[in-house]
Amino acid sequence: MPVNLTVTTDLKSPLTEPPASPSEKEAILARAFPAVAMAVCLALISVSMVAPILPPYVAGMGASGLWLGIVLAVYSVTRAILMPVFGWLSDRRGRKIFVLSGLGACIVISLAYIPATSIPWLIGVRVVHGVATAMIVPVATAYIGELTAKGHEGRWMGRLNTVILIGVGAGPLLGGVLADRFGMSAAFSVMAGLYLVAFFGTIFWMKEVKSRDGQDRPRPSFRQMGQSPRVLGLFAYWLAFEASMTALMTFIPLFAIGSVNLDLTRVGVLFGINILVTSLLQIWTGKTADRYNRLAMVVIGGVITCAPLALIPVSTEFWHLVVIMAVSGIGIAVFMPALSAIQVEEGRKFGMASTGSTIAVSMAIGVAFGPVTAGLINDFAGLPAVFYFSAAIGFPGIAAFVWLNRRYKERHQP
Repeated sequence: MPVNLTVTTDLKSPLTEPPASPSEKEAILARAFPAVAMAVCLALISVSMVAPILPPYVAGMGASGLWLGIVLAVYSVTRAILMPVFGWLSDRRGRKIFVLSGLGACIVISLAYIPATSIPWLIGVRVVHGVATAMIVPVATAYIGELTAKGHEGRWMGRLNTVILIGVGAGPLLGGVLADRFGMSAAFSVMAGLYLVAFFGTIFWMKEVKSRDGQDRPRPSFRQMGQSPRVLGLFAYWLAFEASMTALMTFIPLFAIGSVNLDLTRVGVLFGINILVTSLLQIWTGKTADRYNRLAMVVIGGVITCAPLALIPVSTEFWHLVVIMAVSGIGIAVFMPALSAIQVEEGRKFGMASTGSTIAVSMAIGVAFGPVTAGLINDFAGLPAVFYFSAAIGFPGIAAFVWLNRRYKERHQP
């Protein structure tokens, strides 16, 4: 089936298209995946570029650890509020218009970072950035999930996770190098350029699939999702994991620069190595998640991810931190495709984007909670305590996930 290159700008236009059959959806997925994946990857490179440069940038304004956490958290709070709205709308109106709108807004807001020289201004930029990105990755992920055949969830979501992680991993390295060599303004300008490339890639290669005919997709119900133990388990796990990772990523640049004497380029390498290891393993672990016990993969991967973080305060060399970040990356590679496959299964019941945006809300809450809590811990207990918190916070999420999945099995036992 040829790919339709027509730009969809009418929100109601998907309603006028005939529904795609499973074989047609499979053909659309095979053709559209590279382009959608490229758009997602470039968008995430742009977002993650600020990871190694924003903490020292904000600290240079004289901000405390708490204000640093707030600057990073407002972005996620904004996304947490708006992602369910955009997810619900995209389940009804189609995906493409939201992805394009978000990318277009991000082009402008990337350039707004350059003149942001005060904390209130920077907070405002982060809020608007959060609004724009709330329309991109969750909706694009729902687009891929909706086209995925049953039994292949792990494979396709593993591939998408690989692309996502490459974007998240390459961004900090690129941002660190650009900031070191050419300054902060160059990094933000490149961010805008990458969003622009993603925007045009989406225009030409993302084919809109029928949004709704009353049967093709389930009617989204947040009340029913709130009663699903599996959705609640996913929510708890992702919240804890994101709190752990964002606390780590917010303060490891300060530890690496202040205690291990690293430059921004090597800080970017630390971010990148964690994501690179994860992304290289995703395709294999994605296939594994279609064949083996997903619950076991989630538990084992979570332990491998969080436990090594407690060793960061005793690290004195660059290679110590490289090993810790690499081992943690292996753990992420083990649990992520299994969680993503479960999310797709639940999305078929409640609406793909509605389910995905609900899980993304849990991530956003974790991203907001992690830096703010870590900032308070840093101010009152010191930097080493931040990394002990980062290691410990993941384990309640693992326990909640296991308990809620047992409840789900008990409900569905014959």
